[in-house]
Amino acid sequence: MYDKESIKKTMRDVFETEEELDDYATKMADKYSTIKKGDNVVHLEYFDGIIDNHDIQEIENTLSSVNLELSRFDKNGVMYASMEEFTLQLSLCLKDPVVQILLQGLATNALWDALKTTAVFIWKRVKGRKQNLYGNPKLNFGLRIRTSEEVEVDLKLDTESSEPVIHEALDKVLDLLKKPEVKEPSFNNFYIFDEETKDWKAVNIQEEIQKLAQKSKAKCQS
Repeated sequence: MYDKESIKKTMRDVFETEEELDDYATKMADKYSTIKKGDNVVHLEYFDGIIDNHDIQEIENTLSSVNLELSRFDKNGVMYASMEEFTLQLSLCLKDPVVQILLQGLATNALWDALKTTAVFIWKRVKGRKQNLYGNPKLNFGLRIRTSEEVEVDLKLDTESSEPVIHEALDKVLDLLKKPEVKEPSFNNFYIFDEETKDWKAVNIQEEIQKLAQKSKAKCQS
């Protein structure tokens, strides 16, 4: 599906010339070549330039120390719909096999410590960075965790928070994942860490979008 010829076949109607199509297919096939599958795989979605090759090597070294492999996908050049505050532009994705090992207590502390170290490392790279040269929108980063075959949750690690708060948020992740509501299909699978309550809080994205729309409408009418 993600080899060069398959990409060319899918995107042929988008490009005017064969040269443009071939160039696009070559670049995208190269991007997809870094995606891996397996029970011990942790996946990173990122932008090259914010996370560079040296960073990738350091992340791979951290994960390999606990027998995890890094799969990755550079999102540069790929169009995505964005809701800014409620979208993780960069994410460290933990799939069901790794999550279940953690939740069942079958792993050593070293496994979760390596994942937290990796998350903080990426958070530091993203902190203060913008998605484009014009400084808007601010990049978001967090954990995308599959809690069952049907359910994924996004946990935003706010790049405006302090590092101690991020460590505190990560320390509460496993407790959150053990809650029954996190394992149920829902539209409210986006979480932020509340610094006042010291706990993860679900965000009703539909309600928040309506609030933003009302604010925008009020500004236009004022």
